[in-house]
Amino acid sequence: MKKLVVIAGLFAVMTVAVYAQGMALSGWESPQSAATQGRIRSAADDFIRPDSYTSAGVKDWFGMASFSSTSAANIGYAKKTENLYFAAYYGGSFWANLTPFNYTERNVGDWPGGSKTVKIYNGLDFSAPAPSNRVSLLLGLADMGFRLSFYSTHEAFSGSDIRDLSTTTDYKSYEADKGIIAPQLAWSMAKNLAGNGIKPYLTIDLNFQRDYVKYEQAGGASGAAIGTSANYLEPIIMLGLGGYTLVNKDGFRGSADLEYRLTLRLYDNEYSVLDSNGNKIWKISGLNNSVGLSEKSYTVNWLRPSFSGQWSNGPISLRLKLDLNMTLTNEDTTGMIHSVDKLVKNGNDTTSTTFAFNPDFRLAMQWKLIPKLALNAGGRVNVTAVSVKTDESKSYLLGNETANSSAKAVTNTYGATAVSLTTGVTFNPADYLTLEAACGIGTANSVSVFNDTTGLFNFYNILVSLKF
Repeated sequence: MKKLVVIAGLFAVMTVAVYAQGMALSGWESPQSAATQGRIRSAADDFIRPDSYTSAGVKDWFGMASFSSTSAANIGYAKKTENLYFAAYYGGSFWANLTPFNYTERNVGDWPGGSKTVKIYNGLDFSAPAPSNRVSLLLGLADMGFRLSFYSTHEAFSGSDIRDLSTTTDYKSYEADKGIIAPQLAWSMAKNLAGNGIKPYLTIDLNFQRDYVKYEQAGGASGAAIGTSANYLEPIIMLGLGGYTLVNKDGFRGSADLEYRLTLRLYDNEYSVLDSNGNKIWKISGLNNSVGLSEKSYTVNWLRPSFSGQWSNGPISLRLKLDLNMTLTNEDTTGMIHSVDKLVKNGNDTTSTTFAFNPDFRLAMQWKLIPKLALNAGGRVNVTAVSVKTDESKSYLLGNETANSSAKAVTNTYGATAVSLTTGVTFNPADYLTLEAACGIGTANSVSVFNDTTGLFNFYNILVSLKF
């Protein structure tokens, strides 16, 4: 025991690393990975990772189902042939949480312009929570992995000649979009390019954020009006080295990694102006929401040097990882107003630059109590970002700069520290069958052995997998 304590202490001060994290499938994590703070993955994680599918140990086929929620499914399947590997994953609630938009259709005598048969709705707002569905397909060949993923919380509605009872409004036409549509393409080498590592990867995300309402009131001004138009396209490009081994001796392996991510937001929205001829729709490279009209630009550069290590000796395996997350965010926001057939500056014109530093340390252990039963544990110390934000602003009125309105503000934020503890078990009753589960941890990271809801023997997030 004393030897284990000394080893754990050494791990707490080392800064060396092993795995790239960019290949993780967003929204999915096995119970074993969750219990070890993402440091000790299982085949249920690796089977759908372009960089690690060869580590899943699939000889013929693999299947898994996770029972972490009573209202969502997480299922996966993989098949391996001599020269090809194929895997598929689904996580989500299928059609649950879709807003039904039920209606009654009948003749309305007080419809603007005369009696008419219309559809009557109790409300036209999208409800919460939104539907959530993710599908991923992975193809592995020639020591590379290619994964296509699709995630959506999107809902849409379109109708004509409708009455909304919640606002007592009649519409000649009404359409709305809400939610996220997010495809991703990921590529990675599945084997090291050099003896000391290097397994490069690249991911490209295209996140379509939809928040849009367009309508034409019955009996009102002609032409469609824009209620809300706050859409944006968010391309995200992320790449990483995949880890470079610095030391590999006496059961210990340590390496360093470097990851970079660029996030942009591209705005293309609409607003409407009412004149003597009715509503007319105009374009804006920004947002049209409850705040008003604003032109915007948004860029985030994120860099993560990381250091981690792993050590194994008999039934004990230890892992650690230190991430040094650094983020530089640039955002420009300019208040606008429509004046004489064009947009002019009106309100604040602000340029914001924020640098944030967020160190994140994770330590994990797996202890094989017996050959087929392992206890998993993980700890995490995550310091909320320490940041420096600089705002430079001017004020405008109908396109003219307000005198003496220039200002510069510097805001320093010192984040709190979040410390979390997780535990779980992995059970292999047969070579082809694995059961994983997370165990109960109470508030304030307390471990209660016999408590019904948070005790150590309260198992949740259970996963069953078969591997042949």
